[in-house]
Amino acid sequence: MVYCINPKCSNRLNDDRSKNCKTCETPLLIQDRYQLIEPLRELHKSPYIEVFEVYDLLQEKFRVLKVLKVSHAVLLELLKREAKVLTWLNHPGVPKVDVDGFFTLRLQKTLQLHCLAVEKIEGQDLEKWLQKQGILSPNLALAWLRQITEILDRVHHEKLIHRDIKPANIIRKSDGSLVLIDFGAVRQVTETVLGGGDVTSILTPGYAAPEQYKGKIYPQSDFFALGRTCVHLLTGQHPSGFQEDKENGLIWRHQIAQEMGGTSINPLLDFIDELMAYSWKKRPANTRVLLKRLEQVHYKLIHAPDEQPVTLGKTMPLPPQPRDKISRVRSRVLSPYGLSIASFLLAIALFPLGIWVGRQIEWQEVFSDSPGVCRLPAADVTAMDFSPTGSHLVSTSSDASVRLLDVSQGLEATETDCQAFHSKSVVTANFSPDGQYIATTSLDGTIGISEFQPSGQIQFLESLEHRRHPTRPPVVAAAFAGSNNIQYLATGSSDGSLKVWDIKQVREEASLNAPGRNYVTSIDFSRDGIYLATTSLNNVPLVWQWQDDEQTAIALPQNNAVTAAFNPAEDRYLATAGADGTIMVWDIEDPEEAIAQFNQNTQIQALQFSPNGRYIAVTSFDDQAQLWDWQTYPEGQVTRRLAPQNVRAIAFTSRNGEHIAVASADDTVQIWQTENLGNIARRSSTEVTAVLFDPVNPDRLAMVTFNGAVELWQWR
Repeated sequence: MVYCINPKCSNRLNDDRSKNCKTCETPLLIQDRYQLIEPLRELHKSPYIEVFEVYDLLQEKFRVLKVLKVSHAVLLELLKREAKVLTWLNHPGVPKVDVDGFFTLRLQKTLQLHCLAVEKIEGQDLEKWLQKQGILSPNLALAWLRQITEILDRVHHEKLIHRDIKPANIIRKSDGSLVLIDFGAVRQVTETVLGGGDVTSILTPGYAAPEQYKGKIYPQSDFFALGRTCVHLLTGQHPSGFQEDKENGLIWRHQIAQEMGGTSINPLLDFIDELMAYSWKKRPANTRVLLKRLEQVHYKLIHAPDEQPVTLGKTMPLPPQPRDKISRVRSRVLSPYGLSIASFLLAIALFPLGIWVGRQIEWQEVFSDSPGVCRLPAADVTAMDFSPTGSHLVSTSSDASVRLLDVSQGLEATETDCQAFHSKSVVTANFSPDGQYIATTSLDGTIGISEFQPSGQIQFLESLEHRRHPTRPPVVAAAFAGSNNIQYLATGSSDGSLKVWDIKQVREEASLNAPGRNYVTSIDFSRDGIYLATTSLNNVPLVWQWQDDEQTAIALPQNNAVTAAFNPAEDRYLATAGADGTIMVWDIEDPEEAIAQFNQNTQIQALQFSPNGRYIAVTSFDDQAQLWDWQTYPEGQVTRRLAPQNVRAIAFTSRNGEHIAVASADDTVQIWQTENLGNIARRSSTEVTAVLFDPVNPDRLAMVTFNGAVELWQWR
């Protein structure tokens, strides 16, 4: 049987062999390709829009056809907007629309139907899923949060806001993956919107953010709706059924905490409350911050102290991860925000093309203690470092491998150059200042110490561990001391432990007791090796006098610092960046108050001093990069923005910082003069995620691409 598309027809059901409606003679084949199989909403309950399942004879597949049956300017604009967005927004978590998917059908002189044919997603929306399956478990809630955030990452990246996230607008496919539907309310993020200008209020009570009721919309409005969706799925109760106020928000968690594991699931509940903050400014800044916060929540759940942690099960779906910046080259930290991103790196390794294949991965399968396998080419590159002479470059990958690349041979690795010292993803790699040693750290909880031999080979010496225990914490940060103390290596792990190693003697030299023992987010030695600066998750930056008998630490008065770096020209100066976007410079000989400061107003991705110590380059989660002449403008009165948009990586020339390389998402790498930001050279390079200048020949730049390739560019 097929339906007649004419909304004024009195009897719309027809035999599927008929060409025209038996009642009104309207053709039953629409646009010479679509047959209406059945209505997906009751027709008499749809005063404006009817929705049908249709069969596309041209492409031999089922679709959903939305039919606007009244002349309504606002609804027509929404339907056109949805058509436009879904035509070019290509993501597996979003339905697709063909370029001719929107069309207007004239049935009579006075009857005009506007239609949109959308890909039919086979599955069940989460509202119906809830009615059938019951409330969500914490582990599935976390997994679904990841998937929806991944979809929003793409949507927001295209400067769009969904505006109507709720269980009924999320479909679960048979393979377990989620699809976000109903983009009719989507809105572009224009200057008017972000400036607080009024927009057409389209909202669903219980899910819509407070600002939407005032005619305003922000990307964080989607996060509020996502939090309310989680509340509905975790409790089985519509969010509007709970009490709420501006100070305490939604009062919803007392019952769920008792039913699902007591306080051990508080990190998840706290995070959902953060999503639902009454003020949009108190919600996560963007999807990338949200993804990193999710990794933090996951880490806290599986390491819940003092009581039985929530069991997340043997399987956990790994959604696709964004093509985000890999660890900064020669960085001392695995993640600038310092979150537990073991699964993030593994997701990059397992899904290098960023495609969610809809299957669940055994955590035990991924985090096995089996020996690593060295593959050519690399799955991806997680870190790289030049030897001090510039003759070789070491790179590491999430496939647990370490590669030594001969610069003179064009960076072509051979089987003999590819080693697997670790059993899990390798996340940092550093040459010692004298070039004799290479230190690598891994998510398997080990530090690999290797000797770089004159023949250009790596000789593995020793594997060190932060904790001799079957569940070793991942070692996520590392740094060598300066030239005066070259034998010392500092490392930090996800459980907050800090250690200093004498690599010549291959022994532990010091174990530092970090207050609070939070996930270490960065480590840096002063040039003389006397001071060691560290930052850790949700903690103040610490400057350790680690060689003193008491191993004292100076706590700098900055909350929630995410990264720190010493001035390479003057050891007494230290720069730190906070999660709120504030960058401060300290004189550690008089650390009571910062001597320079400016606010980036968004989460900091990374910071680095120029080699002469004059400039600080800052990249942030809004994909911008700025240069700050901190001594000339200590109050941040003037900062200079690097020209490219969507910056992925930056690096100063190693000797004097005269030039700076900038890799951006427009698939270009550019070289700029640091002094006046004059553009010197430009090259098209696809998806460069990290850059590093040759320390001897500053005219040569090493570049890492997302697919695991390392390239050299002789830029002048």
